[in-house]
Amino acid sequence: MNIKGQITVVKDIESIVTRDKRTILKRTAVVETDGGKYAQSLAFDVMGEDVNNQWLAVGQKVEVDYNCHVTEFNGKLYNNIRAWRIIECKDGKG
Repeated sequence: MNIKGQITVVKDIESIVTRDKRTILKRTAVVETDGGKYAQSLAFDVMGEDVNNQWLAVGQKVEVDYNCHVTEFNGKLYNNIRAWRIIECKDGKG
């Protein structure tokens, strides 16, 4: 899946302990499309060592490739959106 737009939020890096007691890094960001009053926003996560390689900043125009999956925890379902490639749109077209 793919979304193009402008980054509106970049959260600080978090450390998360997994069920099998591993610690992984996570950074969340939000991209908003150029849809005028029908603009769409999507919060996505960057996981693992990739958080240290990201140059995400509010105001950047980007193209994000991502996967969606669901996680069950204590009987509740949670959607997860994980970016696997982020490209800065140098021409300003996001």
